[in-house]
Amino acid sequence: MKTNKWCSILLMGLMLGACSKDVIEPDNGEHTDWETNKVGYINLSVNLPSQVASRSEAFDDGDVSEWAVKDATLLLFAAGNSNETEADATFIGAYELALNMNVQTPAADALSSTAQIIQKINKLDTENNDVYALVVLNRNGQFTLNGNDVMFGQEAFSGTFKDFSLKLVDNQVTANGFLMTNAPLFATNGSVPSGTVQTLTKIDASSIYPTKEDAAIHSSAQVFVEKAVAKVTMNGQVSGTLSDTNHPLPYTLSGWMLDNTNKRAYLVRQVDNTWWGYTNSSDYRFLGAQPVNTGLYRTYWATDPNYSTYVAGSSDTGLSTVEGTTPALSNGMSTSNYCLENTFNTANQTLQSTTRAVVKAVFNGGQDFYLLNDDKTVLYEQGLSATHSLENLVARALVSEPTLNAKIKQSLNVGKTFGEGDVASLTLSAPDMNGVSQVTGITLSSSDSGKYNTALTFTSGDLEKLNTQLGTLYKYTNGAAYYAIKIRHFTDTQTPNPSTGYTENEHLGRYGILRNNWYQLTVNSVKLIGAPVVPLVSGNTNWDDTDEQYISVGIKVMSWAVRTQSIDLQ
Repeated sequence: MKTNKWCSILLMGLMLGACSKDVIEPDNGEHTDWETNKVGYINLSVNLPSQVASRSEAFDDGDVSEWAVKDATLLLFAAGNSNETEADATFIGAYELALNMNVQTPAADALSSTAQIIQKINKLDTENNDVYALVVLNRNGQFTLNGNDVMFGQEAFSGTFKDFSLKLVDNQVTANGFLMTNAPLFATNGSVPSGTVQTLTKIDASSIYPTKEDAAIHSSAQVFVEKAVAKVTMNGQVSGTLSDTNHPLPYTLSGWMLDNTNKRAYLVRQVDNTWWGYTNSSDYRFLGAQPVNTGLYRTYWATDPNYSTYVAGSSDTGLSTVEGTTPALSNGMSTSNYCLENTFNTANQTLQSTTRAVVKAVFNGGQDFYLLNDDKTVLYEQGLSATHSLENLVARALVSEPTLNAKIKQSLNVGKTFGEGDVASLTLSAPDMNGVSQVTGITLSSSDSGKYNTALTFTSGDLEKLNTQLGTLYKYTNGAAYYAIKIRHFTDTQTPNPSTGYTENEHLGRYGILRNNWYQLTVNSVKLIGAPVVPLVSGNTNWDDTDEQYISVGIKVMSWAVRTQSIDLQ
């Protein structure tokens, strides 16, 4: 859905909906008398932008629950001198912001909640230098407050804003409201990619007032916040038939999940000034085209803790995957999932690095079946009564393997033959991480007591020859097949489909998942049966555009900036 607004939320003397750059000039130039009062008052507006501000195709406010505020923290940083940047500003104190929410029923897809607070702060030691504000909503236990100290575990934080912004958060950032922090905003739009990024809100010394009443009647300092997670939604018909008209098997899409997701993220989004000039013939894709406030534009990429490194075989790659398993995937096709951002440079734009959605389809009425080698058209089942009997397949393989055929002939009485119907049942190994099973035991039919002159048994060596002759046998437990969908960030127009490899200018951000973006995936069709297990990804250094896909999916990214993607499963 397209909308020309984000949620506008007034919060804590704070209003969710404004900008991270404004320097507030008071109407009367009044300054706080620190020596008399030892405290001052500031008026803040915290904002989630309320108009189109991105290169993505659409925008959507999402669900009311995604904007709930359980706690709010104001952190102040002070510059040591007039030449210091916000990154170098030193932490000087934190304040718990009281909540006074007035949540209103949203009209259409607009969300609106309000609260008003004027925050009292302690005397600043650097009264004549710049002071910067950072707002954190819904801490989710990532840090705590002890008076005006920020505590990471038992250690009180001291350092610069850059130090604080690089603190790592885990994936438990949505349990008690969605973690939100200031959003990095750019001073110009994408058509003029030269300027500066500002994350903190600069508070002029003259905007700190001696009384609460004075603060209330003056303009508020504006802060933009963004959610620390990405949102992914899966859509599509729950049931259908394969789009391969030669084999129109029925299927049911029974669930999905996010996989190969990041375990950690930075507390505040990190950006790189070299990106802003990257473009192709039509688009400066990393910058918003419309301002969220005068002179401020959204930015659309990030570096994460494993942005440029991936250690194959490491005990901790930084990513979490269920590869090689057969998970139940109980999330319905219409449910949303959330995860930390996962971004990478083009050197690491590979399958092993990319977050993906895994979709589960059920075939054969939910009954076990087997596929042989790369043939996805014939479903084998155990039992002689099956249309394609696995036992009869094994019987044919026994006859076609020369050594085993000779052994069988030696055991047969004159005039007797061996073939379909003579293998009564099989024992098979549990599937490995690729879903492959092997025959480990054979029980012969006893319907013809005069068939053999000696007992026919098969040794482990015989079974090894059989499995080689048979080929690769994939077991689809409970009829389940899995499809992996690499999540795209930018479109083919923004990052043209590469033919020879990736470049930073042309293809950075083609794949990846970014905080505060909503990726809407739509399954258009399923062409062929997928994998018997969640496909392996660890150590796979193939670049993201080289693997074959059996599912047709549309991805739309939508603030939440929404990105959509359509998929054909195959």
